[in-house]
Amino acid sequence: MEYEKKKIETMRNFNFYYINIIKNFYKDIVNYNFSLNEYRILNEINNLRDCTSKKICRTLRKFQKFNLVKKKLSLLDKRLYYFDLTKEGKNKLKNFNRMSDKKTKEIFSNLDIYDRERLVKDMSSIKM
Repeated sequence: MEYEKKKIETMRNFNFYYINIIKNFYKDIVNYNFSLNEYRILNEINNLRDCTSKKICRTLRKFQKFNLVKKKLSLLDKRLYYFDLTKEGKNKLKNFNRMSDKKTKEIFSNLDIYDRERLVKDMSSIKM
């Protein structure tokens, strides 16, 4: 029983560690007008098809205010709206992804190639 408790503690500690890494990672690259969650939604809008207003209404209104997304009324169901990125939204997302890549390189630049490869392998094995 003690062994199982120790494993759970180790997993929780890793989770807290990982959450702090993510927070620090994005703190340096996220524009102060938008939160990390809002950037994630912007990215999802770019990747999803048939994104409905029920899913992300409040954040979408903010994106509309900043001209990052546009909404279109469904032809089949007048209660439903679809959202797409505007040109400005696509540019904002592209810049965010570029800054994210740059930050990733910065973080791991002090590792030699062997350690980077091992880290990537370990991260892949952790991914569920």
